[in-house]
Amino acid sequence: MSCLNCNKETSGTAVFCEDCLREMEQYPVVKGTPATIPAQPSPAPQKKQNHELFGSLEENLSISRRAARRMGCALSIMTFLVLMLGGLLAYIIFVGMPDFLNNIHLPW
Repeated sequence: MSCLNCNKETSGTAVFCEDCLREMEQYPVVKGTPATIPAQPSPAPQKKQNHELFGSLEENLSISRRAARRMGCALSIMTFLVLMLGGLLAYIIFVGMPDFLNNIHLPW
């Protein structure tokens, strides 16, 4: 809990901190005197955490889905190329160099 006077942290359920209690002892109050309790200062506003990337949830989902589709296409193309190159390598290993590759004349 915090002190009603200075807003310092107090021990247990104490309403005032030790410093404020010592200061109040210097000015005794007659029992039954009406008192006004100061309003608690509002806590510092919490900084709003913005978890949104580009706007609303729907926009984020749309962007994520589009990115997933692109990555799926890229993965499909790479898989196709790897399978084709693997097939060509297997053909070269088991059958030999294809004739069309033997007829290539490089300039160097």
